[in-house]
Amino acid sequence: MLAAKTQMYYGTLWNELYKNLQYKYGRCIKQRGEKPYLQWVRESEWSNVIKTFCAMCESL
Repeated sequence: MLAAKTQMYYGTLWNELYKNLQYKYGRCIKQRGEKPYLQWVRESEWSNVIKTFCAMCESL
């Protein structure tokens, strides 16, 4: 739904999420392993992922 609302490619939104996680929390998920990168999110980091994604949605 976010991709449709922003008219952005789905993959671009994932990249934005990863960039925001690195900028806000210093977590470079993409350097931890192969795709899908979301599998490399640690249990303790999920709250940051959710906060970041919600912030992306609210910024519309």
